[in-house]
Amino acid sequence: MAPRKGKKNQGGAGDDGGHAGEKRKTPYRAEPNDNYAANMKKVFSERMFILKVTDSGEYDDLARTFSIKGSSGSTYTVKISNNLKGSCSCESAMFRPPTCKHMLYVLTFALKAEEPLRWQHGFLNTELEALFANLETYPLTSAQVSSDPSLTDGTPKSVNMDCPVCYKTCGDNTDVTVCCTSCGHYAHKICFDVRGEASSG
Repeated sequence: MAPRKGKKNQGGAGDDGGHAGEKRKTPYRAEPNDNYAANMKKVFSERMFILKVTDSGEYDDLARTFSIKGSSGSTYTVKISNNLKGSCSCESAMFRPPTCKHMLYVLTFALKAEEPLRWQHGFLNTELEALFANLETYPLTSAQVSSDPSLTDGTPKSVNMDCPVCYKTCGDNTDVTVCCTSCGHYAHKICFDVRGEASSG
């Protein structure tokens, strides 16, 4: 199933995908690397869980760090930043770089990146700003809750929204869903259980 589209996140203007006044730190890639297709097949077929998202940028850096539980049950750290290539703590990223299924999962579902941006080895600030604007972070922060009373009224939201754990839609009718009695968001039951186990552990 294709991810819900956010803002348009193509490579940008020009043959190199650059924007006026900003230079890409790594060469623009018009074509994906050799393992991209195989990894994307896993992205769409395997179940992964994003347990935590952290704003890890320092000073003028743009960065988000994701704690993601893969299909094997192991938890990895994925970082998307403007200061380095996307990184992941899994063995595949270390020994078969530059990308792995965990990085591509984050880019595809959590950040709503489209091709060719999805297979780039580095990002412009303007690209990251648009990607991070698409990101819905959970668990909800106190600032989010205080600014939007509907997040604590317990009223069920649309079942067609993304699951707050796997970031795939809840409205595909293939998985059992549950509704949080506090914020009203739907989640896949298996995702809800995994998030609960991670929080209690």
